[in-house]
Amino acid sequence: MANLTSVAHILKSRRFWAIVLIATTTFLLFAFLFSKISGLGGKASQSSWRGVIPGKTKEDQLTNLLGAAVDQKQEGGKTIYQYSSESRYRPNDVIVEQNKVVLVKEEIFGPEKGILTDYITKFGKPAQVLYGTHGMTAPLYLFAKAGLAIYANPHDGKILEIWYFQPTTTQSFTRNFGQGLTINAPRRF
Repeated sequence: MANLTSVAHILKSRRFWAIVLIATTTFLLFAFLFSKISGLGGKASQSSWRGVIPGKTKEDQLTNLLGAAVDQKQEGGKTIYQYSSESRYRPNDVIVEQNKVVLVKEEIFGPEKGILTDYITKFGKPAQVLYGTHGMTAPLYLFAKAGLAIYANPHDGKILEIWYFQPTTTQSFTRNFGQGLTINAPRRF
């Protein structure tokens, strides 16, 4: 009976509950910080642009998230919504197929999104380097598992364009979005 009385007395103690509260708070804080630093913490975060998440955002949600598109066109069974960027000649494209956003192409005009090495540090070596509209000046660096592809200058790392899509494999990316892209670097003149 003496032991039960001692335990009851400890449980009624404010000091005991203060220690439990501090220990619990400390544990939760460290767990939260570790999950942020290590990139863990439940679901892997998916790339998104202005709240648009490829593979999840539906076509009818675009107006609420982005406002009215400046233009809209149909191309190969896909709807391309164009949204203003810093240049009226280079709009951001949101591509919809079967009522879901499948790809976002964001035009970049300054250092606000960092440089190529920032993404390599975060996601590792690109799964593939492809060549397209920007030629050798800015190849497309594919981070397929992260759902990102980045057109960037290989010398200074300046980013020209970021593509957001649902995380996938290199093969699936090239099959779905690789029209006009090649793994062969263009010849120099």
